[in-house]
Amino acid sequence: ENALQELREIVLEQQEKAPNGLVAVICRKKNQVNYVYQALKTIPGTRKEPQRFQPGILVTNAHQVKGLEYTAVVAWNVSAKDYRANNPQDRNLLYVVLSRACERLAILCHEEPSAYIRKFFEKH
Repeated sequence: ENALQELREIVLEQQEKAPNGLVAVICRKKNQVNYVYQALKTIPGTRKEPQRFQPGILVTNAHQVKGLEYTAVVAWNVSAKDYRANNPQDRNLLYVVLSRACERLAILCHEEPSAYIRKFFEKH
């Protein structure tokens, strides 16, 4: 799938920019973690939950990252379906996901983007 190939390219680029850093691919739901992990597991250093803070790539879900920070974050499929407009819980969870990056943030969306993301890009 094109979205997974794009994800692989972004993750590899982030890893190249910070070889001693931790790149987090953050999914909205637990079932997405397994799907994404299957696409990335051939990249050395890739792992999924539970969390270990060693250099590499961590595939995890949004509920696991509150209060944590990563060198780079790739937010997987920030879609209208997963981050519903006018839903305060979804808005807060998206804020948690997007604010975990210390140096770089990539936002991927292969479905209709969340209204929160659309509004941000309309303003900037």
